[in-house]
Amino acid sequence: MGIKYSQKDLNFIKNNYKTMSNSELGKKFGITDVSISAKLKKMGLKKSPEDIKNIYEKNRPSKKYSKKEMDFILNNYKTMSNQEIGKVLNLTREAIRKKLKRLGIKKSPEDIKINYQNNKYKCVHIGINHPLYGKHRSEEVKEKIRKKLTGVPLPKERTEKSSNTRKKLFSEGKIKIWNEGLNIEEILKHYKNGFPNTGVSRPMSEEGKRKISLKNTGKKRTEECKLQISETRKRLHAEGKLVPWNLNIPRTEEVKQKISLANTGKIPWNINIPRTKECKQKISVANTGKLLGNKNPAWIDGRSFEPYCPKFNKNFKFKIRARDGFLCLKCGMREEDHIKLFNCNLHSHHINYDKKLTIKENCCALCMRCNIEVNGNRSSWIKFFQSILSERYGYQYTDNGTILINSDQQTLQWE
Repeated sequence: MGIKYSQKDLNFIKNNYKTMSNSELGKKFGITDVSISAKLKKMGLKKSPEDIKNIYEKNRPSKKYSKKEMDFILNNYKTMSNQEIGKVLNLTREAIRKKLKRLGIKKSPEDIKINYQNNKYKCVHIGINHPLYGKHRSEEVKEKIRKKLTGVPLPKERTEKSSNTRKKLFSEGKIKIWNEGLNIEEILKHYKNGFPNTGVSRPMSEEGKRKISLKNTGKKRTEECKLQISETRKRLHAEGKLVPWNLNIPRTEEVKQKISLANTGKIPWNINIPRTKECKQKISVANTGKLLGNKNPAWIDGRSFEPYCPKFNKNFKFKIRARDGFLCLKCGMREEDHIKLFNCNLHSHHINYDKKLTIKENCCALCMRCNIEVNGNRSSWIKFFQSILSERYGYQYTDNGTILINSDQQTLQWE
């Protein structure tokens, strides 16, 4: 027959099961540890691994130190490392550390520094005394380690702690940048293959490039970091310390073609960002005189200076606008809106850009904005407008843009 627990007994078990072993609780109630285990399970109580570890540490029998050993520990813990004390007493370093902890003794930073200074050449795990001294990992082992650690980030707590420690030491002046105040010649003495931005060759191996690439894959710089890099580069440019490696080296046609292919289809980052007045002024000053006459990429033998055909008069323009319903053939703007916005009628545009070919098959109505826009990529716009006129009014054109005049099938060539 099982023992009957009072409410007081149940409260005692609930309050002490994390700090007392099942055997200790069994002795309290005069029962076995198995009975206590069953009762805990029935009550829905379970010890965590941390609780079990603490109970074990508390009840584990500790070594009994003699008075001579205790005196030795207390007299030497400030000047000797735990490892050295353990070696003298034939104990492990961990046993000495735990004994000091039980005694409530904690080494100060000054004590630790003295221990290190006294023992840095005698420690069994430093220099020639290290069991792996002189041994090197095989390439196979290196590759295994590399694969295992690739893509594994350092714990955030560790990186933050390291960063904060370095910042603190920098502010206290305890650590400094090793190359601060040195000129390029002095810095180069520390590098076998040169140094970046000095004009000295420093080739990087393919293995090095691969490591850097893997390390930076998926990383994104913060806006604050980007701004800091930008400001630093501007300052170095102004001081003449940072010179672009390809300065004054003209691009080859092959390089231009590669850049063109790489950017095809990409949307410019500043497409919807209006330019400031200051930016516009800078562009204006920079381009003054550079795009005049035959220097302009849209220059075609000075055709823009040629006079229009006499037939291209007000009456002809009105007929073209009326034919198109007084609407822009490209965007559909009404003429009355165009007058309010630009204070003029819709424009009459020569589809094949030939001013002398003033016929209804070669003209259409456009607003001022569209008329400016269609000056680029002309071959595409010619096909675009000819296809619309052909569909609406039955005008005929060949595939290469030749205009067929009604039933006579007369062809008019344009350049």
